[in-house]
Amino acid sequence: MSYENPIILDQPMKLKSLLIILCTIFSLHAVEDLPSLYKISAPDGFKSGEKAFSEVIKIVKDGFYDSKGLKEDDLYYAAIKGILRRISPPESPNQGKLWSEQEKAKVYNNLKSKRVFAGINCVHDKIEGSLTVKSIMDESPAIGKLKKNDRIMRIDGKSLKNISSSELSALMRGEEGKVVKFKVVRDIEVLDIEIKLKQIKISYCVSKILGDVAYLRVKSFSENISKEMKEHLAKYKEKKIEKLIIDLRENTGGYFTEGVRSAELFLKKGASIVSVLRAGSMRTNYYSRNLKPQDFKIAVLINGRTASSSEILASALKSNDKAVLIGENSYGKAIIEKPFKLSNGYSVKFSVGAMYNAKGESWHEDGLSPDIKSSTKFSDKLENDIAVGKALKYLKEN
Repeated sequence: MSYENPIILDQPMKLKSLLIILCTIFSLHAVEDLPSLYKISAPDGFKSGEKAFSEVIKIVKDGFYDSKGLKEDDLYYAAIKGILRRISPPESPNQGKLWSEQEKAKVYNNLKSKRVFAGINCVHDKIEGSLTVKSIMDESPAIGKLKKNDRIMRIDGKSLKNISSSELSALMRGEEGKVVKFKVVRDIEVLDIEIKLKQIKISYCVSKILGDVAYLRVKSFSENISKEMKEHLAKYKEKKIEKLIIDLRENTGGYFTEGVRSAELFLKKGASIVSVLRAGSMRTNYYSRNLKPQDFKIAVLINGRTASSSEILASALKSNDKAVLIGENSYGKAIIEKPFKLSNGYSVKFSVGAMYNAKGESWHEDGLSPDIKSSTKFSDKLENDIAVGKALKYLKEN
């Protein structure tokens, strides 16, 4: 996913913040040379659509067999869902969404660099109704209370059988200071453990040094990920490391601006990052304004779940001859989505932009092709990871 996060200037901004926003220059002009990613045209002969729509609503209300159980809002809800499905890519008909406030909040909460929650990673057994603790995050309020392999049987007295992942997340989140009660089985003991929720900084980067090569896995293009990446790159330079593996496997995207800013870290002033086709057939070209780009020899790892904002970074580096791509074809999602709030509290989310690389080519549906093909299955140890091994070989031999 690649979500647009609009800049809201509703209060005075510091000059430094404004400079960060302006670090990527763009040009806006009409375009005729960029093709549409997909067509949504009605069949020839279908006319007077607005009138036909009103007629269908009336006909269905009057003629549907279960007219007592059918409300007008039911029909409008179905119509909105149908519109969003129609303007979604054919290969992803459910791309457009009608979100409740809670559903929207969940998506954007997952892109925050700081969250208030219990800070534990678990595996849910729906049939047994238990959560098995696999790891406890740094700064988690559960440190010293829960242990790896603890089995959580109830949360605040609620059974965990057959509940959804969103319900589970809701049970372990809330306002800072909220106390959550866990019923835990540890070996043969049954324990009652209370954990007070607090805000935890989430790191979406995994960094390793492999001899004279730096390895940086970027899990998501969450807020401030480009800043986090920049900090890691500075540390590599301090250690005189000049070769870099960027692992984008399983990274399904995030904020559009973070994808652009991440690419800009490596591209000199004037280099093309991405072009976006928006409403009104207007084309926005994003260029780097970085006077001191990071100079690394780069291999980027991609797979079938490398999507959207991840593909912005991979495409920009490849198009500017700054990196080689290793792995499998990426997912192929070259659209930007944005939510719009409705007066009834719901939001609609749909495609507001189509993305193209520096050469005006789209990677939508087909994805980005790797320069070097490789298995992309993760290994418990990096030294046993086939894709990492191929990247190391390339960086050392070329």
